[in-house]
Amino acid sequence: MNIAIITDESGVKFINKKPTRKKTGKGIYVTASDEIIQLLKNNGFNHVPFDDLENENKYLSILHEYVKPAQELFAGRFSEINYFANTLRDNKYPNDVELFIISGTYGLIKGIEKIIPYKFYLGDKKIIEKTYRKFKIIPKISKIINSNNTTIILLPLDQLSYLFKNENNIFKDTTQRRTVIIVSSGSLSNKITNQAKQKDIDLLYLYRRGVARMGKENRNKIIEKIVTKLE
Repeated sequence: MNIAIITDESGVKFINKKPTRKKTGKGIYVTASDEIIQLLKNNGFNHVPFDDLENENKYLSILHEYVKPAQELFAGRFSEINYFANTLRDNKYPNDVELFIISGTYGLIKGIEKIIPYKFYLGDKKIIEKTYRKFKIIPKISKIINSNNTTIILLPLDQLSYLFKNENNIFKDTTQRRTVIIVSSGSLSNKITNQAKQKDIDLLYLYRRGVARMGKENRNKIIEKIVTKLE
């Protein structure tokens, strides 16, 4: 079984030089890191990286000690998802779980892709729409769904709304029966359920509770759904 997990970045990062594969924690904003700010100033930059990819090679050189896989960089509520992905890998599906992250700076990237700490964040609808168009997020997620038996999508409502804004949604090009699990606010559940039925998608829509991206109850339901498919 191939399992894809899709979630978004976090504003806070683990700003350190050590691996953080299973670590959870609050992290800090890049703008609060005196070490990074000083390094950048010493090399002619008066700002931290944001969405200025034209300077990427320079940033990579200056901040090379802070470069790490995206799944180890993002902190805060993202840690819950990274821990869940690692738990699946460590226990039952070591080679079958792939984590994808939607980044305001890099678009849709794999969790193992190495990136630098940056400031930019998908914080409002205008930035979300601009980023999703720029990096062609919808067709890329559609391709992920087609390529995996199960796709787990954990996104805030503003981003999920864009994925299902019109008929050109992430289910449009689905060519085989796939399982999709969505964790988000509940206001889109009826709309997405109807669209899933039209494409013969096995959909499980779970409601996000509080600030957690997944939560213990939803995590147990997701695991139960995955195990049931294997029986």
